[in-house]
Amino acid sequence: MRIAIVDDQQVETKILTKYITKFKEESGLDNLEVFTFKNADEYLASFSEGAYALSFLDILMDNMNGVELARAIREKDEAMKIVFCTSSNEYAAESYEVNASMYLLKPYTYQQFKTVIKSVLPKQHSAKLAVVLEDGTRVILRNILYTDYFNHKITIHSKVGEDMYFRGNQAEFEEYFTDYDFIVPCNRGILLNLFEIKSVDSSSVTMSNGANLPVSRSHITSIKEGFKRCQMIKLKENL
Repeated sequence: MRIAIVDDQQVETKILTKYITKFKEESGLDNLEVFTFKNADEYLASFSEGAYALSFLDILMDNMNGVELARAIREKDEAMKIVFCTSSNEYAAESYEVNASMYLLKPYTYQQFKTVIKSVLPKQHSAKLAVVLEDGTRVILRNILYTDYFNHKITIHSKVGEDMYFRGNQAEFEEYFTDYDFIVPCNRGILLNLFEIKSVDSSSVTMSNGANLPVSRSHITSIKEGFKRCQMIKLKENL
């Protein structure tokens, strides 16, 4: 996935490149490629429809500013994601005009950047997407069958390799997965991977490995809806 940065300030370009590299390492999205440009003309010389999946555009640039550049982009590519990076929010109205996905207000933290890139990249169901736990363990999300918690011990049941065990707090553990809509709670102390559900009934689910998990009344509707949605995604992935 090709990502472009257009900014006439080298310091800002370095910060954003560093953040993308860090996100790439944390998420396991090895296919992210970064291309940097010092101005709009340099960018447009390399641009064609589909050339980039995402472009970060500084707004306050000489000659052609970021909004003008976005208008030029939209003449050729209506699908590419655009994120404006600026020290002023005075161009918010123009960002809607060119269908910009998000706004990053300088100076921004890595956490703010991470929130933005997670919202714009088509990454939620990537087979390589991963989280890095506090002890440094990297867990590929699509490899998770389900997790359970008992006596301060968390078990990650994996469809690949051996199960993983950790001591910790369930609430803190669940925070690692709040940005991902397919790792969800089904009952107290249990998270499951919606992609790995084999069947659902009125009070439980059967997972792809045959495990039967209880589903609380408060979660059954969302589990059924999520199961159907993920089945559709799997069908599209296999087309």
